[in-house]
Amino acid sequence: MAKVILSLICLFVASVPTAPNPANPTLFAASEFRERMPLSNTSYRICIKVRSDGRFHLERRVQAAGTTSNSLGIYESILNPDSQSQLRDILGDLQSYKPPAYVPPSTPLSISTYQFFHVEFADGKDYRRAGYLAWNGFVSPDASPGSAPPEDKKNWLQSERALEPLVQWIHNLESSKLNVTQHPIDGCGV
Repeated sequence: MAKVILSLICLFVASVPTAPNPANPTLFAASEFRERMPLSNTSYRICIKVRSDGRFHLERRVQAAGTTSNSLGIYESILNPDSQSQLRDILGDLQSYKPPAYVPPSTPLSISTYQFFHVEFADGKDYRRAGYLAWNGFVSPDASPGSAPPEDKKNWLQSERALEPLVQWIHNLESSKLNVTQHPIDGCGV
C-alpha cells in the first residue's frame, strides 16, 4: 500500500517537460498509471515523450502486487508518417477543445482499480496540462476520490472523453512491434 501511495504521489506531482530544444521541441509528454487490484493484482505505468521530428521515447513498467521489483521496457524510435499524421490531428483537436486543467484528488485513494492519465502538450510557445482520474464502481462520498469537489469530478470525466483518442493512440503505439532500447538517449519528462 505504501508503494502505491508513493507511486501516486510521484504521478500527481506537477511535472515540467525536459529542457526545451528549439530545433526539435516536444510535441507532448504523457504518463498513465493503472492499478487493477484485486482484478489482476498488477500496477501498470507507461510514459511517453514525442518530439516534433517524430522521435519518441516510451517506458513501460509492470509490477505484480506483493513484489518489490517490476519489469521495465524502454523503447526509442521514430514514428511512421501515418502515426505522425494521426498524432498531429489528435493534438490539433485538443488545442481547439482546450480540456480543463487537471486537479489531482487528495490521497490516499479509497479505490483499488483506477486509471490516471496526465499529459503536457505544446500549444504555441507554451505547454498545457490536462488529465483525469477514472474508476469503476462505488466510491464512498466520504473518501477520496468520492469526496472531491463536484467540479473536479466533472472535469475528470470531460477530460477522459477528450483525451481518449490520445490514450488510444498511445496504446496502439505501445502494442506495435517495438524493439527494446539498450542505451536510451531521452527520458519521459513526465
